[in-house]
Amino acid sequence: MPAQRADGPAGHGQDRFHARGALLLAVLSGGLVLLPSRPLPALAVTAVSAALLVPHIRRRPDGYVPAAALRSGRFRGSVLIALPLSGSYFTLLFAVPQLLADRADRPATSVALGQMAAMITGSLLTLGFAAVSARLRPRTVRVILLAAGTLAAAAAALAHGAVVPLAAVGLAVFAATAANATQSVVAASAVPDRQRPAAIGLFQLAYLLGGALGPALATTLVLR
Repeated sequence: MPAQRADGPAGHGQDRFHARGALLLAVLSGGLVLLPSRPLPALAVTAVSAALLVPHIRRRPDGYVPAAALRSGRFRGSVLIALPLSGSYFTLLFAVPQLLADRADRPATSVALGQMAAMITGSLLTLGFAAVSARLRPRTVRVILLAAGTLAAAAAALAHGAVVPLAAVGLAVFAATAANATQSVVAASAVPDRQRPAAIGLFQLAYLLGGALGPALATTLVLR
């Protein structure tokens, strides 16, 4: 029997599968992003899309959302570190300027310069940490990232004045970007080689979800 061409029926079935998985995942992501601002409609969208996506993954375990990634504790752990740290960073990025205006009566120019300096410092810390993280135990890396993210959120929420909240932004930048740099490697290595592109895509989606949720949380908590 001659082999089916890639653009024949099998190819079209594969295309439909990828399109459906991508659509369901996009709707689920959109629902999650809207949770802080429109909780009831967003919850309904999230629940319906998740209810459709779960059996879809079971029918197509090697597709757009690989079941091997979702079953992997290493993959789930990397996502559960990156998403909240990303969300915390982007929340502070938008909330700290308003907090400084309210608490310290700082002009916008000095706040912008201070925040830029904090972000550059955090990025430089990430470069150094990424260079040495391969020599550290994975658990040690996770503890450092989570400790930095927790300290950043606590400092921004509780401290007064200008220096500590800006330092919190620097810590949050470090925690989020270092999590992206180190945990993306963990996520990719948690699945078979042929599924690594999809696993990296899912990991980056989780990281970017944090980036989308952060401004929404900042608006809900501080900017209203």
